[in-house]
Amino acid sequence: MVGNRGRRVRHLFRASGILDLADGIPERTAAAAGIAAINSIGNLGGYFGPQIFGILKDATHSDMSGLLFLAACAVVSVVLVYCSATTRLSSARHPAAGE
Repeated sequence: MVGNRGRRVRHLFRASGILDLADGIPERTAAAAGIAAINSIGNLGGYFGPQIFGILKDATHSDMSGLLFLAACAVVSVVLVYCSATTRLSSARHPAAGE
């Protein structure tokens, strides 16, 4: 039962792409550090996001500026993940000399 639940949770994380970023690292301890870094960045977003949203709402008297900020953060995240994935794929296709 526990093993099946672990597989389901891992499948959900794999679908989101989070574990794919950490699985590119060969050692388990480095993968754990990568997942911890992702979690830390998420926590910072949870702290600063509402504050920035409120500052933008107070400055413009509209929710739209805060929502545009959140959309811009999402776009930046997608671009960073895409660039990371293409860099990793190109380095896997063309290994360095001597490997």
